[in-house]
Amino acid sequence: ARRFDWADLLISRYALGGVALVVVLCILVKPVSLGLSGYIINGLDIRFDSIEMGIVTGTHELTPRIVGFASCALPVAATARIQNASLWAHVYGDAEVFRIGSLSVPPVKTHVFQGIGFNMTVGLHIQQVDAFARAAEDFIMSETTAWTIRGSVDVTAWFLGVIPISLSDVPLDKEVTLNGMAGFSQKRNPITVKEILGAHGALDELKLRVAVNVFNPSFVSAIVTEPAVFGILSEGQHFGIADMDDGIVLVPGSNVVTLVFTLGRTTKSSVVSDFIAGYIKAQPQQVTVVGNKRSSLDPVLGGVLERLQANMTFQPPPTEFVQKVNARVSPTGLNAKVTVYNPLPQPITMGNLDLAISLMDAPETTIFNLNSAQSQTAVPGTKLNPQETTVLYINLSIMGAQIGALSEIQALVEGAKEGNLLVLAKGPVTITIDPGFTVTVPYSVERLNTHL
Repeated sequence: ARRFDWADLLISRYALGGVALVVVLCILVKPVSLGLSGYIINGLDIRFDSIEMGIVTGTHELTPRIVGFASCALPVAATARIQNASLWAHVYGDAEVFRIGSLSVPPVKTHVFQGIGFNMTVGLHIQQVDAFARAAEDFIMSETTAWTIRGSVDVTAWFLGVIPISLSDVPLDKEVTLNGMAGFSQKRNPITVKEILGAHGALDELKLRVAVNVFNPSFVSAIVTEPAVFGILSEGQHFGIADMDDGIVLVPGSNVVTLVFTLGRTTKSSVVSDFIAGYIKAQPQQVTVVGNKRSSLDPVLGGVLERLQANMTFQPPPTEFVQKVNARVSPTGLNAKVTVYNPLPQPITMGNLDLAISLMDAPETTIFNLNSAQSQTAVPGTKLNPQETTVLYINLSIMGAQIGALSEIQALVEGAKEGNLLVLAKGPVTITIDPGFTVTVPYSVERLNTHL
């Protein structure tokens, strides 16, 4: 028979006691570990470098690629797996958060005493389209937006690099802040027309193909291939639509978007003529682009674009339509050369030009009239080439020019250096934007250089 060994008994008891102690510690420490892990995870300082949404097709499935960094200097290496994740967000004009949809996130690994650098593609299944649309509106209109990830985390850590310690169902309720687009702020991020690429005038509508400068202050990029259509307002009045047929590639920073504006004749026809008059007078023209339920046929994009409203400024070339007048007055009449500039990338056909030339400090005192309808030369029908100057010749009789007192004109000429006067020209100008959009605009220009 084997001799009883007190040493073996002592060792075995210590072993059993150690195991029991480990079990008891695990039971007692696990709630503390769960709480501590949850505190660490939910308190991570996360920095995003980019969020690439990829091609947004309007489906309920998105696969954004997220690049960033989280400060998390843990003394152990670990792998975290997010389970049952969902995305929540604030919506524009509401303090509550709303569920957007479910998230699938790949495992995240940490290294000893190192932060977490991540470059991952996540899956977002949109379950609440209206909430997603309102959250997108909040992203567009606000300088910063808050999004929340909820779920649980399974964590496996390696103590001393080889001993696995697992924790399950660590609560996750992490809010992250993203830079928004600040409502396309006209002060911080104004939308301007870079250039008019093309113009086409039909009988009842004018089409302008324009390149628009859009600045994206966020780090979110996206490609939208679906066409979209928006309404156009000027001083609160509807006067056309804007089509985005080519989609949009939006990246952080500066972007150029192509839109086709269609300005139609309405009962408020002065809206279009005032817009064109301001443009050819080299005055910035502001319009408002608004979305609606029919902006996109896709329900997801339609929901996002429905609430879009952005101001846009047409900045014309710094050149007036009427640039200079050279006039020779004689007892028999007036011969004038009027230099005009076509600011559009499309030929313009001149109609009638009827300008009253007056003194700047006394606009009621008319020096003479330039009415091409009374001219012995044919101004109507003259072609103005795109973005070029053209000289119009106007020959008028004394009656046709309605010249003021010759003695007064002579005194003005003698008082002006080398015959140059800065005058006010005002009156209707009729033009046809080829091939067929004819409009009469209320034109005026101050400090017009006139040589008598």
